[in-house]
Amino acid sequence: MLTGTDSTTAGAQIGVTICGYCQAGNGADRRFCGECGKPLWESCPACRVECRSGEAFCGGCGINLKEFLKEQIDVAEAVLAKASICEARHDLNEATRTLRSVRLADHRELTALSERIAAELSRLKQLVVQNTQDVEAELARIRELIAACAFGDAVRLLEKLPQEFKTEESDKLLVEATSKQRETVALMAEIREAVEKKQLFDLAPKIQRLLTLQPEADGVRRLAGQVRDRLLIAAKRKLNAYEYKQARELVARVPKCAIDENTKQMSEVIAEFNWLANDLQLAPVVDEPLLEIAKRFAKKAPGDQKNVQRCSTIFRAAAQSPQANAKRFPAIVWAPPPRRTHIGCAIDWLGGSQRLKLSGDAVASSWNAEPGRYFVAVGLALQGVEAAAVNTNLHKTEKQGLLGQLTIGKRKETIKRAWGVDIGESSLKVVRLVASPGDPEPALDFCELFPLRLPLSRPEAEAMRHKLVAESLRAFLAKYPIEKSDRVCVSFPGHKILGRSLQLPAVAPKKLAEMIQFEAKQRIPIPLDELAWSYHSFTPVASDVTPVELDVVSNTLLIAAKQRDVQELELIFNEVQIPLHIVQSDAVALFNFAMFENLEALANGPAAELRSIALLDVGAIATNIVIITGARPWFRNFRRGGEDFTGVAAQRLHLTKDQAEQAKIEPTRVRRLSELYETFDPMFARLTEEVQRSLESFNKETGLRVSRVLGIGGGFRLHGLLKYLRNGP
Repeated sequence: MLTGTDSTTAGAQIGVTICGYCQAGNGADRRFCGECGKPLWESCPACRVECRSGEAFCGGCGINLKEFLKEQIDVAEAVLAKASICEARHDLNEATRTLRSVRLADHRELTALSERIAAELSRLKQLVVQNTQDVEAELARIRELIAACAFGDAVRLLEKLPQEFKTEESDKLLVEATSKQRETVALMAEIREAVEKKQLFDLAPKIQRLLTLQPEADGVRRLAGQVRDRLLIAAKRKLNAYEYKQARELVARVPKCAIDENTKQMSEVIAEFNWLANDLQLAPVVDEPLLEIAKRFAKKAPGDQKNVQRCSTIFRAAAQSPQANAKRFPAIVWAPPPRRTHIGCAIDWLGGSQRLKLSGDAVASSWNAEPGRYFVAVGLALQGVEAAAVNTNLHKTEKQGLLGQLTIGKRKETIKRAWGVDIGESSLKVVRLVASPGDPEPALDFCELFPLRLPLSRPEAEAMRHKLVAESLRAFLAKYPIEKSDRVCVSFPGHKILGRSLQLPAVAPKKLAEMIQFEAKQRIPIPLDELAWSYHSFTPVASDVTPVELDVVSNTLLIAAKQRDVQELELIFNEVQIPLHIVQSDAVALFNFAMFENLEALANGPAAELRSIALLDVGAIATNIVIITGARPWFRNFRRGGEDFTGVAAQRLHLTKDQAEQAKIEPTRVRRLSELYETFDPMFARLTEEVQRSLESFNKETGLRVSRVLGIGGGFRLHGLLKYLRNGP
């Protein structure tokens, strides 16, 4: 009788396939058993070679099929058990990682386990999504509790949150809620203690903070009202005692939540008196606004003996004759400057000239009516009468070679009269200098201001700029005809000038001109054919230069402007038929005036030390700083000026531009000066920062420090500016 193995082998030999499950014989071409329906052939789970079903070992790789399958089943069962434990610990991420770590072979006996693992992974994924949503909902609820200032409830929920649900955000929320809960408890204890001791005046910040943490605390709000009432009573006493600073400090302590209309009104009154008293004490000079402020204060607080006495002293000072040395500094000094000013060096207002000769009383009256506003125009006219230190010129009447631009050592015709026309944003400042034969000093025989119909700084004036300037020039020309021999010198705005200081060896004029052109191409980021440019060497050059002279380093000033801007200016003068001879930077013109006036001698410091002095010219839209050291200039221009003050006053006080401009010139026209200057203070601060930045830049570039600043021009006369530059906020 044959064995099972023998019968199988025999069946195979005669074309019969024996089923490994039911031992039924099947035809060789069959894939499934005709008796039980099971597959007659199966792939090896290890090497994928087909084996007859029921065989113990793989014919391809020789593994024990039953043992291999048993190992796979054991691994799968262990993984499922471990994942179940992780899930019980609520560690769904670890459970998911555990299930994903197993890779079962593709076999019919492993199919059920593979499907079970896949189902578990799908279930865990849904569970993670659900838990994430639950945690988000819980955190959202906690955030709402914190926003509602229910810090205790938020802390309890966060502490109950399962460890596996805790996140970085939940930790941050716990820290925030715990901190605010502790702060609330501490504040309530401090407030309770202060109330018991009747120390209410210092409670305002604590009450305000507690109400921020607990806005629904009605008892605290009632306490805030009581604190407010007591503070206002105390402030009223201080105000009646003319102690304005202390009164203001008391009103400032009122909790914000308790501020009412009465508090606002008292705060305004106290702030106004405090500002007026401060200005009466610290105003640097006696000017028209200070006189009006003194009148206003004396009327409002006649019982304040100390400040009323100050007002009387101011009136007497204004009635006295100017000092003998007041030509340069015509203002009556009121408050002496502090030892160290806010900008770091001495600063004063320069309003006149000590050297310039005025030809008559009418000219002197016009000059003194606008102190400091004609300095640029004078600097321009000085160049016209050959009395300027720097003779650069952006206007070229005819084509010149490089040598034609050199401004040293050139012989010029004798000029008897020269007009200086300073084109500002709101007016033309016009002067005329006359150089009489045999008189070494030119004399000023005319100065007048011709206002523009509309300030050029206004947006609506941009399209009619040309027309506005031409109108004022015609008004000037109709009143004062220009003779053929006169020279006309016109300013060009510093913020449109490209200036460079060059350190070059002393060489022959031709060589110097070539070097200047090379440097201009390297240092100016605009093609030279698009520029009007000129230069000035501060060291005289000779045609025969010795080797020793070649070692001498000379300073050279190069200025340039866009040719189209210069041509636009020239076009206006051609249109009104005024001959134009010189177009000069307003900063260079100011330097020429300073050199003529010998202002460098006013610099503070030891005589043996190289000292620097700065001129600060505050214009309508830009400010020029001109620093002089050893007869050499340093320039900086920045876009801060009087229009900034006009604009912010118009915006914050709800005024028209004209009303704001009037308030700037005559501040006492406004009802509350403290409100106006609270508006101006940020502008004062920004302008001061630019001045300090300029002085620091000069120090970094040269290693020198400015010992004194002189403010000039109409913009510098803004009441409060000099006080801020000296004393700060």
